[in-house]
Amino acid sequence: EGFYVKDWKSFDYHGIPYVPKGLTREELSFFYNNTVRDYYLSIPFIFYQVIQIRSWLQFKKTLRLGWRILVGRRRRIKELSSMEG
Repeated sequence: EGFYVKDWKSFDYHGIPYVPKGLTREELSFFYNNTVRDYYLSIPFIFYQVIQIRSWLQFKKTLRLGWRILVGRRRRIKELSSMEG
């Protein structure tokens, strides 16, 4: 099949630069988003993050980073969707 990226700006962990035969971009995006959500909102992942916290400052930084990732990811997905459509 080969692998060719037309625009390297869309090649990041938010976007889907390659869609294999047999799937649509929407299907692949749906599966990807569900997998990411299920992983980061899973009890083992959250528990591991909580037990790593050693101070109030680290708690605030971890919470802020998590929020930025979740909100930033949604914004980036919307940007990529508007660029495609």
